[in-house]
Amino acid sequence: MFTIENHAGRLFEMRFGSPFSAADFQRFREEHQAVAARMEGDLVAVADVRGATRVFPPEVIDGFVELMNISDPRIVRSAYLIGDSELFRLQAERARREGGDAERRIFRGPAALREWLHEILTEEEFERLLVFLPPE
Repeated sequence: MFTIENHAGRLFEMRFGSPFSAADFQRFREEHQAVAARMEGDLVAVADVRGATRVFPPEVIDGFVELMNISDPRIVRSAYLIGDSELFRLQAERARREGGDAERRIFRGPAALREWLHEILTEEEFERLLVFLPPE
């Protein structure tokens, strides 16, 4: 299960949960492209993956790596918030590393993620980020 939304400016919001199958990934890819196509200019991607409590199947991780490699060049930063699973962290690190973009980071806590994105967000975008990932 997943959601992909755009409520403010360049902020491209994604939320993932378990289970997440290869069929889910296909729907995700289609929705990802549709939402990005409706947005103008640069994009700032933020993904809350804490709801993914189970490790993704290998074909899903391979799909994410492929998607990152052909990712929209308009994405200027991508931030991924993951949970406590060490196995999932390893999968996320592999996808980030093989996706090959220095402006893509993985975070364990929302505060550091918000701080990193705040550097480039407008006030409206940052306010929306606080709704998407509210302070504790």
